[in-house]
This record gives sequence, structure tokens and C-alpha cells, in this order.
Amino acid sequence: MDSFVLVDHANNVHSVKKLLSIGRDSKEQVISELNGLEVAIDDTRVSHKHCSIIFDEWKRQYMLVNHSKNGTFVNDVLLLDEAHLLHNDDRIVLNKKNPNTTFTFKNRGLAH
Repeated sequence: MDSFVLVDHANNVHSVKKLLSIGRDSKEQVISELNGLEVAIDDTRVSHKHCSIIFDEWKRQYMLVNHSKNGTFVNDVLLLDEAHLLHNDDRIVLNKKNPNTTFTFKNRGLAH
């Protein structure tokens, strides 16, 4: 299984192999290790559990699963209920009005 990284707006790289949960932290922006890598964002328009990136063992692919009523954007397409297959260099946005909620998906197995 290839691992992936998520690069945030400040070019910080967050690595994980099977699970990445992204959501709001009402106190401050932190990164902590919990069942994979958790990325917490201080933004009231981001849900507490906004979305997850999972590795589908059966399909051998990475999927973004939206958990927010507001949706998650992947390459400017709004996702509401459906899971979305991720590709190298996909742009993930949680709140279009806040550039700090923008991430880029990078598959290490595809990066040169």
C-alpha cells in the first residue's frame, strides 16, 4: 500500500497510511496522533468531524468521505453525501472563505 501525504496551506506535510480525519478544534489548531493522523482546524464553518480520508483495502484506493452538512470541495466540486476517489494533486477545501482550510492530496507512491 502506498502512503499519502496531505499538504496544508502553509506547506506542512501530514503523513498517514490508512486514515486521516479532519475537523474543527474549538480551542486552537493542532495536529495530534489518534487512530491515524487527526488534523484539527480552528474555523467555525468547519464541522467537528468534517471529512475523512481512508484507504479502501478492497479497492486499493484512497477515498474522501464527507461528514459535513456544508460539504467538502474536491477540485471545486461540492461533495455532500457521496465518497470520492482521490487522485494525486487533488485540492481539498473545507471552507472556501478561509484559505487555511485548503489541502492538497499527494500520493507518495506517485510523487517523483
